[in-house]
Amino acid sequence: MLLPLERQALDAWRSEAIDDRKLDDAYRHCGGNPLLLRAALLSDGRGASVLRRWAQLRLLQLSAPARLLLEAAAVLAEPFEIALLPALLTQTEPGYAQLEELLQFHWLVEFDNGGRYEFAHDLLREAVTEEIAPVRHRQLHAHLGEQLQQMAEPIPWAQIAHHAESATLWKRAIEACQQAGAQSEQLFSMRSAVAHYTHALSIADAHPTACTQEARIELLERRGIACSLSSDADAAVADLELAIHGTTASIDPARRQRLLVALGMVHQRADRYDVGSDSLRGATALRTARRSDRAGSCDD
Repeated sequence: MLLPLERQALDAWRSEAIDDRKLDDAYRHCGGNPLLLRAALLSDGRGASVLRRWAQLRLLQLSAPARLLLEAAAVLAEPFEIALLPALLTQTEPGYAQLEELLQFHWLVEFDNGGRYEFAHDLLREAVTEEIAPVRHRQLHAHLGEQLQQMAEPIPWAQIAHHAESATLWKRAIEACQQAGAQSEQLFSMRSAVAHYTHALSIADAHPTACTQEARIELLERRGIACSLSSDADAAVADLELAIHGTTASIDPARRQRLLVALGMVHQRADRYDVGSDSLRGATALRTARRSDRAGSCDD
């Protein structure tokens, strides 16, 4: 592993062209990485752009399979365990040789007692990302989302939603956001759940054909209940009322009844008993009507 240098180690580079300010800037920008520091201090002061260009030239030294693995790691954009290595590859070979090559050339570093890998510096990841064609970029995001769902435990729905959205798979992104929200609810993180449901609804607003009316109402209901559990009664009421307004006669009356019950409970928890009672009476009336309809069907 290529260890970062101490700041005082750069004093040997001091010259008429390289003063303390440039040394400090380079050290801060490169995080002490020896390879990046050398490129930065030998450049003409153009900073990050020169470092990225230097990194892009170093890509030419890699084998094609190692570069494919590096591109996938750049799109993943976070540390990964060796067990996830097959998910980063679109070919069937294990990938250990490629990983060893990337470690040898200091593109990746090993940390956390040898169980996880990440880019040696963000500038290296940025340089690789800039070299990935847009179509290839979307393909990698789609591939990673599928592989993470199959291999990771527990399923990282928030990551999958990010990859689906980056791959412009809008319907899948909405579904993954909803799963991420449900996952947050199970962890009693209601504010996080609200954020996931909100993001799903924003995607649905931007891409209406990716979300049915039924799915949108489901999201509003879930967000409304999560808002209620996070003590945001006004937001909960707004969502549940919007869901009820969107629940037409063509949609299952049982859902409308459930929404009215949820709305009534939110109002009552907020000490708005009269309004809450109205909603609960509406739910009771719906239940009575449904029972009458079932009884009539049996008589026929």
